[in-house]
Amino acid sequence: MNIIAFPDRLALGARENLANLVERARDMQVFGPTVDFDNAVWDLTHCLDRKPGQARKTAVLYFTVRQEKPSRKMEGRTEMRDSFAQFVKAMIVMRHFARGSLALHKRAVMVARVLYETLAYCGHDIVEARPADFLSAAATIAKVYNGHSAYVCGEELERIAAFIDKHQICKSPIRFSNPIERTDGYSWRLIDDQSREARSKKLPTEEYIAAVVEASIQVRNGGTDPDLARMAVLECLVSAPWRINELLGVRADCERWDERPDGSVKFGIAHEGSKDAPDAVKFVPTDMKPIAERAVKDLIRLTEPSREIARWMEEHPGRAWLAERWRLRDRTTPMTATEVAAAMGFANHSVATLWMQVHGHAARREKHRSLYDQGQLEDSILSDIAEVMKEVPEGRKLSEYLFLFPHNYFHQSRAAVPSIPTFLSQAQMRAFLVGGDCKSIFERLKILDLSGKPFKVPSHGFRHYLNNMANEGLLSDLDIARWSGRKDVSQNAAYDHTGGAPLGRVMRKLAKTKAMQGSIVATVKKLRLREDFLKARFATAHTTDIGMCVSDWSLAPCASHGACAAGCGDHMLIKGNQKHLQRTEQLLAEHEAMLDQARQAMAEGELDAGPWVEHNGKMVDGLRKAIAVHKDSTIADGTVVQT
Repeated sequence: MNIIAFPDRLALGARENLANLVERARDMQVFGPTVDFDNAVWDLTHCLDRKPGQARKTAVLYFTVRQEKPSRKMEGRTEMRDSFAQFVKAMIVMRHFARGSLALHKRAVMVARVLYETLAYCGHDIVEARPADFLSAAATIAKVYNGHSAYVCGEELERIAAFIDKHQICKSPIRFSNPIERTDGYSWRLIDDQSREARSKKLPTEEYIAAVVEASIQVRNGGTDPDLARMAVLECLVSAPWRINELLGVRADCERWDERPDGSVKFGIAHEGSKDAPDAVKFVPTDMKPIAERAVKDLIRLTEPSREIARWMEEHPGRAWLAERWRLRDRTTPMTATEVAAAMGFANHSVATLWMQVHGHAARREKHRSLYDQGQLEDSILSDIAEVMKEVPEGRKLSEYLFLFPHNYFHQSRAAVPSIPTFLSQAQMRAFLVGGDCKSIFERLKILDLSGKPFKVPSHGFRHYLNNMANEGLLSDLDIARWSGRKDVSQNAAYDHTGGAPLGRVMRKLAKTKAMQGSIVATVKKLRLREDFLKARFATAHTTDIGMCVSDWSLAPCASHGACAAGCGDHMLIKGNQKHLQRTEQLLAEHEAMLDQARQAMAEGELDAGPWVEHNGKMVDGLRKAIAVHKDSTIADGTVVQT
């Protein structure tokens, strides 16, 4: 009896989808022509968006199986099966085309290796993958990785499953959700006491700020120029909520002044955005204006010599800046090690000899003398400058940047090398603040805490400190995000150490006066234990783009997230607030348009159109009521109204 096996129609469709996806990814060349799609190693270092002062990194993807001891070479690795590797490569290409991150690409390959092992039973064929395979891979991830690393890898596995389902690469949908629990590594998203404590550890204390003031006074009263330069950076960090990479990447022409209607003048520092935030000017609070202005002027003064050298080399391409006696001489001019030391500013000829050897140049012997050509010296300098230029974005000049210092400028024992302007690095700032291989500024100045130890707080702590002050001062989430250079106001949560308590206190006071209207006020008047009710009802409060929310998120997540205007009893309006009114009018126009579309879809008999009509109808009604409150002349501006 002959048995005829018909082809699996689902598998054929999935394989065709995968083949089409791979072919499309191969043709896109999102990483440029230098990256061979079929190669097992992708060097994507040229795609890194490095900024001045950041550590020099590489980005290499190895499409190989998991190893017990990872290495940075292909030697000793085993390549993935070609069909599986092509699936992973296509996924990475599509992600990068959609503005993906190189760091996430590395994680995707790392997680794909675990999935690859799981699919050994079917020859590592991704088309044959089943939901159970993803659960098995998640179990392996939980065993192999610890803490929040396991969680984020589980999230990556979920993204891979979603990608497969979107492009119908498997015979059946995966529909996988990450089963690995989130840990305190993500405490900024959580609202329990443990998470609050984890966040509070990132916040500098008042004692630390006092220590910074003391260190600033001592450095400015007799410190060295390298210490003064880094202290000026520290003063800028205290003046505004900087990311350190944003600050170290500013250009020399960064000072900005803005005259306000009241006659005051605000001082700000122009910077390039990070984490997808746009370029902006970060203005400092009025009280910090003299400190920030002084710090920037000190930095401009201290760094101008290095910028002048950079400008000279830009005007004389192919030549290196040397001490004037040797500048622009014939490249074949012989130089002794002593002359090299004098031209470079080295302490003695031994240092010069070692420096030339490190750069691959050996001296030649002539008439009992060891000689180098000046061209060899200049080539050595230019090779170091080329490494510095890798940190400069395309189209920019090295001389444009503020934080340029001579090589070894911050080294405690080596002499500075003016011929090689380099950027102040994050590592050098970290050493200044917390020490490590060398003593921190607090340790050197013997500025100690109550336990007798020098203060240690990373530079990012000041960003937490200033955001906390802004929350205590009831600055709106939108303004805090804009001041901090964030693309999304939701990122404020990682820096909010108040839990909404300051605004909650204000709301409790308003509820006792005529400055608040609504059903809550009526309830308060009827109660005997008013204070207990107010503390429970207004435990916390948070600003929104159209008012304030008095929901206590420590009890439960917001059930009306994104729909504040749709009759939420926890949302309050601030009558007459023009920013809120403008945003409300904008939202009304958007939801009226969506309501018309939903009604049209419902009239045409489209499925599931009814809930959209209902939701947008509630939003339109609520937004119209909010606008009516703002325009009600019988309500005083500033009154908090519960609609």
